[in-house]
Amino acid sequence: MKTKEEKHEFYDTVSSILNIDHDYHDPVRRRTRWNTRNLGNGRYPGFGLVQCFGSSVRVMSKHGTKIFYSYEDTYKYLKEVVDIY
Repeated sequence: MKTKEEKHEFYDTVSSILNIDHDYHDPVRRRTRWNTRNLGNGRYPGFGLVQCFGSSVRVMSKHGTKIFYSYEDTYKYLKEVVDIY
């Protein structure tokens, strides 16, 4: 499981690769019906969804859905996809 700081750094790096702004939302400690009003992290308008789930990363875009098991593989894939645009 990655720490909160590692996830924050991951989303910032993805944001810089895609050249799309991203607002990181700290996850709530305990969900209630009042405190879960923010959408989750990993939404990049115009590209799709890049979400970190523990030791894996899911990338959903118009190029399909991909699962990666390291941040480095994710960065490599995103750089290739950005070159396609």
